[in-house]
Amino acid sequence: MGEAQICACETGALRFDNFAETDLGMDQHHGEVSLNRCRQCRRLWRQYYHAQEAFTGSGRCYRGLIPPELENSITADNALEVLGKLDGYLCGGSRLDGQIVKGHGPLDLFP
Repeated sequence: MGEAQICACETGALRFDNFAETDLGMDQHHGEVSLNRCRQCRRLWRQYYHAQEAFTGSGRCYRGLIPPELENSITADNALEVLGKLDGYLCGGSRLDGQIVKGHGPLDLFP
């Protein structure tokens, strides 16, 4: 038997065309919150994008896999809390020079 295939959504490729997106709006920190269902494996991801308009290179995108038991409790207002409590999440954006890294714990929005 071969190894299980890893879906593209797990590799860190934050390509928007791989996902069906549902916009949830903005949170109190002016971060854009959405739910993203992978078109290949159908798993649900929570995405949070934040940038400070006055600062070039401040964009950050966080994406974490949402366990099925939390799918119905997702709102824009609990985005940071939910992502910070997951086992881990993917981070990318201009703040990280376009690199994709794995993170865990509270999100680093205001360094």
